[in-house]
Parts: sequence; structure tokens; C-alpha cells
Amino acid sequence: MSIFLVEDEDSLAELLEMNLELEGFEVVRFARAETAKAELESSIPELIVLDVNLPGMNGFNFMKEIQDRDYPVIFLTVKSDLEDRLLGFRLGADDYITKPFEVEEFIFRVKAVLRRTGDETEDESLRAGPLVLDKKRHLLLVDGEERELTASQFLVLEKLMANPRQVISREKILRCLWQNELPGTTTRAIDMHINRLRKKLGEHRDCIATVYGAGYKLDVE
Repeated sequence: MSIFLVEDEDSLAELLEMNLELEGFEVVRFARAETAKAELESSIPELIVLDVNLPGMNGFNFMKEIQDRDYPVIFLTVKSDLEDRLLGFRLGADDYITKPFEVEEFIFRVKAVLRRTGDETEDESLRAGPLVLDKKRHLLLVDGEERELTASQFLVLEKLMANPRQVISREKILRCLWQNELPGTTTRAIDMHINRLRKKLGEHRDCIATVYGAGYKLDVE
């Protein structure tokens, strides 16, 4: 599940990113609203956590720009005036958290917003180009043909397919495997899982692209 975190205060952004990832979320960080807005052209997050006092385009103006897209949004701000809070809600925010705040409360509010705005039933398949990952049957379909995956291969591919065209580091893939009770895996083993996954994709093996020095991404139309 992908969350856009738009926050220019590095120390706070790092703290929130770390704790969200510990809860199993995929976090994409931005220091400026303009960069986040551009990324929305190719990625669809389940939630946007948005600081109000950003350099350049502020959070309120960013919200005005994306109002027609109906993304769940949580505002972060030092502004505690009633007028500012009401403006945030009028613009369509789902929650409004005043700084400073406790990380535990922040995580609780993130989960509460996602429960309110999420679908009642989770989609049982992920689709990306010629690939369909059937989560109910634990199968991969490549051009409609079934391919069996190991538990580790399934989790690695699920991570990539849930975040198409986003670079996923080896460390993030590793944490995903550990969180799903597959400890003992190393970053070197991730490369092995990727190589075996590519073989199972056959002629579509290049869908999994290596981003040297950064990780891997699923690159499909």
C-alpha cells in the first residue's frame, strides 16, 4: 500500500517514513508539492500525507490542484487556528494533525483514514501489462498462462506489482520478506529471487528492470 509523504522537514520526514514502513506501508517521500504533483501523473497512492507549510506551492494550493482526483489526504501543520483547520477540511482533507504530535497517534490516524476511505473488500489480483498476480490462488499468470512461484518469489513480485514504475530498494524488499515471517534472507538473496522471477516471466523478463545502485522496478505499460 503506497503513501505519498510530502514534508520538507527532513528529520520529521525520515521519522514518519521509518515508522510507516515498519507498519508495512510503501512510502514515497517528497520535499516539494510540485514534485509530488508530477508523480501523480504516473502513480496512484492510497493516501497523501501533506505538510501545509511547504516551500513553493503550499499544501492548501496543492490540494486545490488535485481536488478532482479524490485522493485521501491528511494535513500536517503547525497552524492550529480553527480557520486553517476548517479550510483544510473544506478543501477535502480527511484529517488534520497539528505539530508537534506523537508518532503513535499519527500511525493510528493513518490507519483510521485508510479504513474509512478504502474498499470494503481487497482486490484479490494485481495486474500489470501481461502479468496477473492471483493472491487468492497464489499464482502468477503470464499472458494467461499459469506459473508457480515460491513464497519468497510471490512476495517480491507482489511488492513490485503493487508499486509499478517505482524503484524498490533491496532493503525494502528484504523488510517485506521479514515481516511475512521469512527471516534469514539477505540482500544478495534478493538478486537470486529476481533472477528466478525473470526466468518465469519468459519473454517478458525485461519487465523487471534493474536500477543500478538503487534496486528494482516493474516497468510495464
